[in-house]
Amino acid sequence: MKRHQYQEKLSELLCHKYEKNSENMYQELYDKQPEAIRNAKRLLSNYSPSNPAKDNPSTTVYQLVEELNKRLSPS
Repeated sequence: MKRHQYQEKLSELLCHKYEKNSENMYQELYDKQPEAIRNAKRLLSNYSPSNPAKDNPSTTVYQLVEELNKRLSPS
């Protein structure tokens, strides 16, 4: 899927119009994080060497999510 198709697909999957800056998006997608992280890692591994800025499709946002989750979870 190309980046320009994301908004339409997300709207379809969410069953409402996707809005990038929605205040409820985190809560809405929280239970889908593990699968999304697995998919992003798998996708990134398809490129050798990887260059997320140019690889399409590709993302490294999962790395930020993993780091934030470490800091949010009780120690």
